[in-house]
Amino acid sequence: MKIQNIVFNRLGNNLSILIDYNQRQIQIWDEVYFTIKDRYVEISSICIDKDFMKIRMDIYFREDRDYIDFLFEKEKVYIKNLGEFEPDDEGFSGSVQETEILFKIGMNTELRNLIRGEKIFIPQQDFFKNVALIFMS
Repeated sequence: MKIQNIVFNRLGNNLSILIDYNQRQIQIWDEVYFTIKDRYVEISSICIDKDFMKIRMDIYFREDRDYIDFLFEKEKVYIKNLGEFEPDDEGFSGSVQETEILFKIGMNTELRNLIRGEKIFIPQQDFFKNVALIFMS
């Protein structure tokens, strides 16, 4: 994995990350902050090192605050409480073992199209929004 390009534009509210994996390139693009189901969500930190990239996404609901950590490594991305995902055509695919999360995804009409066989596919466009939707279902 190599980060080829990263644009974090807080004023323009957009984020673009070009990641080069051995077999393919993934271009994640999304908003820096957005609202889903009365919750304010924002990408609060990005840390890039030689072999990895860490991203934290904060979720605010009234006085409560939660977060989701992402760890992009050599051949995979690890998403806190969701599992590990591998680069796939135009996104990331992985198996989710948590049956409650799978049930929620299957019942949500916005997320149902993310199920591909036995795997969950998270597209590169609106990557962080889709992960937030999974956790808020």
